[in-house]
Amino acid sequence: MKRDYTRIEEKITEAVYELEHGKINRAQIELLKLLKQMGVE
Repeated sequence: MKRDYTRIEEKITEAVYELEHGKINRAQIELLKLLKQMGVE
């Protein structure tokens, strides 16, 4: 079963953008949520 990671990739791109613009806390939270969605703990 192949998962669709396009949505996750979009979210990662957004988080990286936020990191680059100093929104570090928000980006960290988003990335942690995404990792959980992907099954990485």
